[in-house]
Amino acid sequence: MIKFFRKIRQNLISEGKTVNYLKYAFGEIVLVMVGILLALQVNNWNEFIKEREKEKKIISELIVNMETNHLNFEDYINGGKSFDYASDFVISILNKERVYSDSLDIMLNLAIQNRSHFTYSNAAYESLKNLGFDIISNDSLRRAVISIYEEVYPELMNSLEWRSDNEFMSNYFDQHFLPVSGDGYLIWKPYNIEIQINDNYFKSLIAKIKIQRQFYKSRVSKTMVKSQMVLEQLKNELKKTNNN
Repeated sequence: MIKFFRKIRQNLISEGKTVNYLKYAFGEIVLVMVGILLALQVNNWNEFIKEREKEKKIISELIVNMETNHLNFEDYINGGKSFDYASDFVISILNKERVYSDSLDIMLNLAIQNRSHFTYSNAAYESLKNLGFDIISNDSLRRAVISIYEEVYPELMNSLEWRSDNEFMSNYFDQHFLPVSGDGYLIWKPYNIEIQINDNYFKSLIAKIKIQRQFYKSRVSKTMVKSQMVLEQLKNELKKTNNN
Protein backbone atom coordinates (compact mmCIF):
# COMPACT_ATOMS: atom_id res chain seq x y z
CA MET A 1 0.00 0.00 0.00
CA ILE A 2 2.86 2.40 0.84
CA LYS A 3 4.54 1.58 -2.49
CA PHE A 4 1.27 2.30 -4.30
CA PHE A 5 1.00 5.80 -2.80
CA ARG A 6 4.67 6.49 -3.40
CA LYS A 7 4.25 5.57 -7.09
CA ILE A 8 1.33 7.99 -7.43
CA ARG A 9 3.41 10.82 -5.92
CA GLN A 10 6.29 10.09 -8.26
CA ASN A 11 4.03 10.10 -11.32
CA LEU A 12 2.46 13.42 -10.35
CA ILE A 13 5.86 15.04 -9.79
CA SER A 14 7.33 13.66 -13.02
CA GLU A 15 4.31 14.90 -14.99
CA GLY A 16 4.66 18.38 -13.47
CA LYS A 17 1.20 18.31 -11.98
CA THR A 18 2.17 20.36 -8.92
CA VAL A 19 -1.36 21.40 -7.99
CA ASN A 20 -2.63 17.86 -8.22
CA TYR A 21 0.36 16.70 -6.23
CA LEU A 22 -0.36 19.18 -3.45
CA LYS A 23 -3.98 18.06 -3.39
CA TYR A 24 -2.86 14.49 -3.22
CA ALA A 25 -0.29 15.22 -0.48
CA PHE A 26 -2.94 16.99 1.57
CA GLY A 27 -5.33 14.09 1.09
CA GLU A 28 -2.63 11.67 2.14
CA ILE A 29 -1.95 13.71 5.30
CA VAL A 30 -5.68 13.72 6.10
CA LEU A 31 -5.83 9.98 5.49
CA VAL A 32 -2.90 9.39 7.85
CA MET A 33 -4.47 11.62 10.50
CA VAL A 34 -7.78 9.79 10.19
CA GLY A 35 -5.94 6.51 10.58
CA ILE A 36 -4.17 7.74 13.70
CA LEU A 37 -7.41 9.05 15.18
CA LEU A 38 -9.15 5.74 14.48
CA ALA A 39 -6.27 3.85 16.09
CA LEU A 40 -6.45 6.11 19.14
CA GLN A 41 -10.21 5.68 19.29
CA VAL A 42 -9.89 1.90 19.17
CA ASN A 43 -7.19 2.02 21.85
CA ASN A 44 -9.31 4.30 24.03
CA TRP A 45 -12.29 1.99 23.61
CA ASN A 46 -10.20 -1.02 24.58
CA GLU A 47 -8.97 0.84 27.66
CA PHE A 48 -12.54 1.83 28.49
CA ILE A 49 -13.65 -1.80 28.28
CA LYS A 50 -10.79 -2.86 30.55
CA GLU A 51 -11.68 -0.16 33.08
CA ARG A 52 -15.33 -1.19 33.10
CA GLU A 53 -14.33 -4.83 33.68
CA LYS A 54 -12.22 -3.70 36.63
CA GLU A 55 -15.16 -1.65 37.87
CA LYS A 56 -17.53 -4.63 37.69
CA LYS A 57 -15.01 -6.79 39.52
CA ILE A 58 -14.49 -4.34 42.38
CA ILE A 59 -18.24 -3.69 42.68
CA SER A 60 -18.81 -7.45 42.93
CA GLU A 61 -16.15 -7.66 45.64
CA LEU A 62 -17.74 -4.76 47.55
CA ILE A 63 -21.11 -6.48 47.37
CA VAL A 64 -19.71 -9.70 48.84
CA ASN A 65 -17.84 -7.70 51.49
CA MET A 66 -20.90 -5.74 52.54
CA GLU A 67 -23.14 -8.82 52.53
CA THR A 68 -20.70 -10.41 54.98
CA ASN A 69 -20.88 -7.30 57.15
CA HIS A 70 -24.67 -7.41 56.95
CA LEU A 71 -24.65 -10.95 58.35
CA ASN A 72 -22.39 -9.76 61.17
CA PHE A 73 -24.85 -6.95 61.92
CA GLU A 74 -27.76 -9.40 62.04
CA ASP A 75 -25.87 -11.87 64.25
CA TYR A 76 -24.96 -9.11 66.67
CA ILE A 77 -28.53 -7.77 66.88
CA ASN A 78 -30.17 -11.18 67.23
CA GLY A 79 -27.52 -12.42 69.65
CA GLY A 80 -28.31 -9.71 72.18
CA LYS A 81 -31.62 -11.26 73.25
CA SER A 82 -30.06 -13.95 75.44
CA PHE A 83 -27.88 -11.36 77.22
CA ASP A 84 -30.84 -9.09 77.94
CA TYR A 85 -32.84 -12.04 79.23
CA ALA A 86 -29.93 -12.92 81.52
CA SER A 87 -29.83 -9.35 82.85
CA ASP A 88 -33.55 -9.45 83.70
CA PHE A 89 -33.11 -12.89 85.25
CA VAL A 90 -30.24 -11.76 87.50
CA ILE A 91 -32.11 -8.61 88.54
CA SER A 92 -35.05 -10.80 89.55
CA ILE A 93 -32.63 -12.75 91.78
CA LEU A 94 -31.27 -9.54 93.26
CA ASN A 95 -34.87 -8.44 93.89
CA LYS A 96 -35.40 -11.77 95.68
CA GLU A 97 -38.03 -12.79 93.14
CA ARG A 98 -36.00 -15.91 92.29
CA VAL A 99 -33.69 -18.15 94.28
CA TYR A 100 -30.02 -18.26 93.29
CA SER A 101 -28.16 -21.53 92.70
CA ASP A 102 -24.74 -22.41 91.29
CA SER A 103 -26.43 -23.57 88.08
CA LEU A 104 -27.34 -19.93 87.41
CA ASP A 105 -23.72 -18.78 87.21
CA ILE A 106 -23.95 -18.78 83.41
CA MET A 107 -26.85 -16.29 83.62
CA LEU A 108 -24.78 -14.04 85.85
CA ASN A 109 -21.84 -14.12 83.45
CA LEU A 110 -24.06 -13.33 80.45
CA ALA A 111 -25.58 -10.40 82.32
CA ILE A 112 -22.23 -8.69 82.89
CA GLN A 113 -21.19 -8.78 79.20
CA ASN A 114 -21.55 -5.39 77.52
CA ARG A 115 -20.89 -6.84 74.04
CA SER A 116 -18.65 -3.98 72.95
CA HIS A 117 -16.64 -6.26 70.68
CA PHE A 118 -17.68 -6.06 67.03
CA THR A 119 -15.73 -6.46 63.82
CA TYR A 120 -16.41 -5.72 60.17
CA SER A 121 -14.53 -6.41 56.95
CA ASN A 122 -13.12 -3.71 54.69
CA ALA A 123 -10.94 -5.91 52.45
CA ALA A 124 -12.78 -4.95 49.24
CA TYR A 125 -12.56 -1.27 50.15
CA GLU A 126 -8.79 -1.56 50.55
CA SER A 127 -8.67 -3.08 47.05
CA LEU A 128 -10.72 -0.15 45.77
CA LYS A 129 -8.27 2.33 47.33
CA ASN A 130 -5.38 0.55 45.62
CA LEU A 131 -7.14 0.70 42.25
CA GLY A 132 -8.21 4.32 42.72
CA PHE A 133 -11.69 5.57 43.64
CA ASP A 134 -12.30 6.86 40.10
CA ILE A 135 -12.65 3.26 38.91
CA ILE A 136 -16.29 3.62 40.07
CA SER A 137 -17.77 5.78 37.34
CA ASN A 138 -21.03 6.56 39.16
CA ASP A 139 -20.26 9.66 41.25
CA SER A 140 -23.05 9.21 43.80
CA LEU A 141 -22.21 5.53 44.29
CA ARG A 142 -18.52 6.33 44.71
CA ARG A 143 -19.32 8.92 47.38
CA ALA A 144 -21.67 6.50 49.15
CA VAL A 145 -19.06 3.73 49.27
CA ILE A 146 -16.38 6.08 50.60
CA SER A 147 -18.78 7.44 53.22
CA ILE A 148 -19.83 4.01 54.51
CA TYR A 149 -16.24 2.82 54.95
CA GLU A 150 -14.58 6.08 55.98
CA GLU A 151 -17.34 7.56 58.16
CA VAL A 152 -20.25 5.25 59.02
CA TYR A 153 -18.34 2.09 59.98
CA PRO A 154 -15.64 3.97 61.96
CA GLU A 155 -18.34 5.97 63.78
CA LEU A 156 -19.95 2.70 64.82
CA MET A 157 -16.67 1.38 66.21
CA ASN A 158 -16.11 4.64 68.11
CA SER A 159 -19.59 4.42 69.64
CA LEU A 160 -18.78 0.92 70.93
CA GLU A 161 -15.98 2.36 73.06
CA TRP A 162 -18.37 3.61 75.73
CA ARG A 163 -17.39 2.16 79.08
CA SER A 164 -19.31 2.18 82.35
CA ASP A 165 -17.32 2.18 85.60
CA ASN A 166 -14.85 -0.28 84.13
CA GLU A 167 -12.11 0.14 86.69
CA PHE A 168 -14.51 0.03 89.61
CA MET A 169 -16.32 -2.94 88.11
CA SER A 170 -13.02 -4.82 87.73
CA ASN A 171 -12.10 -4.13 91.35
CA TYR A 172 -15.58 -5.14 92.46
CA PHE A 173 -15.37 -8.52 90.75
CA ASP A 174 -11.87 -9.13 92.06
CA GLN A 175 -13.17 -8.61 95.59
CA HIS A 176 -16.47 -10.46 95.40
CA PHE A 177 -16.15 -13.09 92.66
CA LEU A 178 -13.90 -16.07 92.04
CA PRO A 179 -12.63 -16.54 88.45
CA VAL A 180 -12.85 -20.18 87.36
CA SER A 181 -12.33 -21.96 84.07
CA GLY A 182 -15.50 -22.71 82.17
CA ASP A 183 -14.44 -25.10 79.42
CA GLY A 184 -11.89 -22.72 77.93
CA TYR A 185 -13.44 -19.43 79.01
CA LEU A 186 -13.64 -17.42 82.22
CA ILE A 187 -16.59 -17.71 84.60
CA TRP A 188 -17.08 -15.49 87.62
CA LYS A 189 -18.55 -17.24 90.66
CA PRO A 190 -19.74 -15.14 93.62
CA TYR A 191 -18.11 -15.86 96.95
CA ASN A 192 -21.36 -14.98 98.69
CA ILE A 193 -24.37 -14.09 96.54
CA GLU A 194 -26.08 -12.56 99.57
CA ILE A 195 -23.62 -9.68 99.35
CA GLN A 196 -24.75 -8.90 95.80
CA ILE A 197 -28.40 -9.34 96.68
CA ASN A 198 -28.06 -6.66 99.33
CA ASP A 199 -25.78 -4.40 97.25
CA ASN A 200 -27.67 -1.71 95.33
CA TYR A 201 -24.51 -0.84 93.38
CA PHE A 202 -24.36 -4.33 91.88
CA LYS A 203 -28.03 -4.15 90.91
CA SER A 204 -27.40 -0.76 89.31
CA LEU A 205 -24.34 -2.16 87.52
CA ILE A 206 -26.34 -5.00 85.94
CA ALA A 207 -29.02 -2.52 84.81
CA LYS A 208 -26.44 -0.12 83.32
CA ILE A 209 -24.72 -2.90 81.40
CA LYS A 210 -28.05 -3.87 79.86
CA ILE A 211 -28.66 -0.24 78.85
CA GLN A 212 -25.16 -0.17 77.39
CA ARG A 213 -25.89 -3.26 75.28
CA GLN A 214 -29.14 -1.74 74.05
CA PHE A 215 -27.29 1.42 73.04
CA TYR A 216 -24.77 -0.66 71.11
CA LYS A 217 -27.57 -2.63 69.48
CA SER A 218 -29.25 0.63 68.42
CA ARG A 219 -26.00 1.88 66.86
CA VAL A 220 -25.43 -1.39 65.02
CA SER A 221 -29.04 -1.38 63.75
CA LYS A 222 -28.70 2.16 62.37
CA THR A 223 -25.40 1.28 60.70
CA MET A 224 -26.94 -1.83 59.18
CA VAL A 225 -29.71 0.25 57.58
CA LYS A 226 -27.20 2.68 56.06
CA SER A 227 -24.99 -0.18 54.92
CA GLN A 228 -27.95 -1.95 53.31
CA MET A 229 -28.80 1.17 51.30
CA VAL A 230 -25.28 1.31 49.85
CA LEU A 231 -25.39 -2.43 49.20
CA GLU A 232 -28.56 -2.00 47.14
CA GLN A 233 -26.90 0.82 45.18
CA LEU A 234 -23.97 -1.46 44.39
CA LYS A 235 -26.27 -4.26 43.24
CA ASN A 236 -28.25 -1.90 41.01
CA GLU A 237 -25.05 -0.52 39.49
CA LEU A 238 -23.72 -4.00 38.80
CA LYS A 239 -27.01 -4.98 37.16
CA LYS A 240 -26.90 -1.84 35.01
CA THR A 241 -23.31 -2.42 33.86
CA ASN A 242 -24.05 -6.07 33.06
CA ASN A 243 -26.99 -5.02 30.88
CA ASN A 244 -24.92 -2.51 28.92
